[in-house]
Amino acid sequence: MPTRRITRVARRTGKADVESSQKPIGFASLVDFMTVLQRTNTTLLPVLPHKGTEILGRGLSGVVKQSTADLSTNLAFKEGIPSRNLQDTEIDQDWSALITEVTILQHGPIKANPHIIDLLGIAFAAPPGPPSERGVWPLVVTSKVNHGDLTTVLRRDHSEFLTDEARMSLFAGVAEAIFVLHSCGIAHGDLKTDNVLIYSSETNKIEPILIDFGSSTTATQTRLPTRSDPWTPPEIENTRVNLSHAELVQADLYTFGLLSLHLLLPLEGLLSANLCLVQTREQSADEWAQFLGEMSEKKSDNAGDEFVTQIFDLIAGADLTPERQSILEQIVKTTIQPVRGKRILPWEYLLPYIETYLSERQVVQFNLCLYAPGRSVLILL
Repeated sequence: MPTRRITRVARRTGKADVESSQKPIGFASLVDFMTVLQRTNTTLLPVLPHKGTEILGRGLSGVVKQSTADLSTNLAFKEGIPSRNLQDTEIDQDWSALITEVTILQHGPIKANPHIIDLLGIAFAAPPGPPSERGVWPLVVTSKVNHGDLTTVLRRDHSEFLTDEARMSLFAGVAEAIFVLHSCGIAHGDLKTDNVLIYSSETNKIEPILIDFGSSTTATQTRLPTRSDPWTPPEIENTRVNLSHAELVQADLYTFGLLSLHLLLPLEGLLSANLCLVQTREQSADEWAQFLGEMSEKKSDNAGDEFVTQIFDLIAGADLTPERQSILEQIVKTTIQPVRGKRILPWEYLLPYIETYLSERQVVQFNLCLYAPGRSVLILL
């Protein structure tokens, strides 16, 4: 297996001029990965997922399994899946994606954020069956949450759980997490309800946690975009080339707009307008495939004008507080309606609405990122 030296990760003060030096996520190896674990002080854990336990989820970058560390601690394990970048071998691409994911999750402002998954460490396991090309493969170890992902919660749709207060708390947490990511020069690359976990804190407050950074990039990287229909922005649905970090941030903003609709609008309203991007248990595979095709056309035809009009009509007719209606209208105008390159998130507008749902420390970090940008930019050289 070829190896190459990975140059160090550094924090820089001030925004770096990185567009001209962006590099595709490319070749790496176990040696490179172990170097990054040492440099980022990532713990190697002597734990493995329990055989026979339920698989918690599957995504483009991993299968998530579980285990129990003690009576009060449940663990989740993500095993990498090849991202199939045509210019790399599957294993080369896996190592690079893992290096990026660990580097991001161990970055100071990310590690400290309660709404971004906390990396507990790395475990190594051999796959079952006959010897494979991989041999022993690393597992990303995190804590398991008590309510599953947002997709599962929305499907249950218990109104007593997803109260107006809970929805605003979830929205505030997701918005703050994405703001901190982008302020650190990180594009998530795969925002959707599957990648937002839900848990109840010790005070019974409903909180979100953003997960799965296997499709993420830092400010110096380019990569093929991850396609997760029906969340995919229209401009990258048929993209077969690497995108710049700025383009991937624009994709994040679009999908955050779609995610906000599902956080702040009741599922039945989205379903009645045929705008629900979460497959229900009642939808067959054929019905869902038909919906995906129709949604792709809606988002692309006439620059998505019909799609945006439908969304505004839904918001206007929904039984919402003036606060939530105003937030949704502003988000649609700034994230879904504009074409790529013109999307923004109006953070100064949002902060007065969401700061009551954030801790004092989070508000301080939010303001620091807003008014002193570039202080915590992560550069993977």
